[in-house]
Amino acid sequence: MLSYLFTWLYSYLVTWLLGYLVALLLGCLDSWLLGYLVAWLFVCLFTWLLRYLVAWLLGCLVTWLLGYLVA
Repeated sequence: MLSYLFTWLYSYLVTWLLGYLVALLLGCLDSWLLGYLVAWLFVCLFTWLLRYLVAWLLGCLVTWLLGYLVA
């Protein structure tokens, strides 16, 4: 629950910052919306990859612990 909340807050913050930076670089409303959309898509992909990596690491750890306890 806490990790999900942290991931959501981090995603929102990064999305907002990336959108703002792209808007500053391009300098108009349309580019701000485009930058926000691109940043949102990037963060969604990154969040998915991060969750997959954490799940994989936890699975490896649990498998190793079970193997160690059984052996």
